[in-house]
Amino acid sequence: MEYWVNENEVQTYQPAGHEDTYNRRLLERKSDGLRNIEVVLGEMGPRGHAAPHAHQEMEQAMYIIDGHLRVRIGEKEAILSAGSAIAIPSGLMHEVWSASEHVKFLIVYSPVKKN
Repeated sequence: MEYWVNENEVQTYQPAGHEDTYNRRLLERKSDGLRNIEVVLGEMGPRGHAAPHAHQEMEQAMYIIDGHLRVRIGEKEAILSAGSAIAIPSGLMHEVWSASEHVKFLIVYSPVKKN
């Protein structure tokens, strides 16, 4: 079991339903012994987009590290910048777009999806 990881040691993947988006699953239930949270580092290019979707049994929190992100949660929409935190309750439709050339953000899911 590993207790720490550097982002450069983790392979990127493109989530389904996302464009110009590259994630790194930093901490996950399978290998890190965590039962209730998962931490993902996300990056979007200028055409980055996550199609509308909802996580029925997971809460999601995001923190913008660099750049600007346009976010729609339910009926509310905003353009947010580095230093902004975002709360997405379970079951709520949301959509995300890059609003700059590059966006870097942290995502936390709880509880994690059991595979």
